[in-house]
Amino acid sequence: MTYPSPAPGHACGSPDARRVAHDLADQITRRLFGIGLELHCALARIQDPYACQGVRAALTGLDDAIDDLRRAVLDLHAAARDRDTADR
Repeated sequence: MTYPSPAPGHACGSPDARRVAHDLADQITRRLFGIGLELHCALARIQDPYACQGVRAALTGLDDAIDDLRRAVLDLHAAARDRDTADR
């Protein structure tokens, strides 16, 4: 998945904006990971196989969302580095 990078000179390209975006993404990743851990703990107590299947599907979705978020952050960092290199 690719994400558009900010236009040159756009505020999102500033170091402060990138730091805030990174911190926000990190916080969201931690929250999603925590929710996944809670679901894993609950999964051990669920007796209904269909309910377990649903929770496992939700866990897969959370894992995919975390991967997408991390990939987006890495792509934005790479785009910012490329812009910084091109500006020199």
